[in-house]
Amino acid sequence: MNNLSLFNSTELDLVLDIIRLSRVMTKYMDKNLSREFNVTSEQDAVLQYLSIRNTATLGEISNLLAREQNTISALLKVMEEKGLIRKNRIGNRQITITMTEITQNNWRAEAALDYIKSVTAELTTDECEETRRVLNKLMEKALASLGEFYKPPFA
Repeated sequence: MNNLSLFNSTELDLVLDIIRLSRVMTKYMDKNLSREFNVTSEQDAVLQYLSIRNTATLGEISNLLAREQNTISALLKVMEEKGLIRKNRIGNRQITITMTEITQNNWRAEAALDYIKSVTAELTTDECEETRRVLNKLMEKALASLGEFYKPPFA
């Protein structure tokens, strides 16, 4: 499956490669994380964020995952039902999200990194950094091209 080229355009092939990589990596992470912790890769990303920041808002998580807030609300509802997170209301409208004590004690933040390293082991640090730089450049351009329709927080 290496160097699959379907189009007469390097740019179209690149976008197809990014889409395919995103799907394959998501499936790989979901498979491993669900087996060990019964969480999806998106749920793990939320837990990773909370392990660093301790609390988060709906908007922060929406931006983190580049997903609309209604989609994040549904994701958080499932996580709350699983006992992974707790929603804390501040005032009339503001909600912050924190990990439950059980999650803090049982979830292992390093697990996702272990799985990722098993896939990226052949890449140098420079290759990882350059790939991130290029992907971030593409993300910024795509977001700018979407204009007001799709600006953070992804509402």
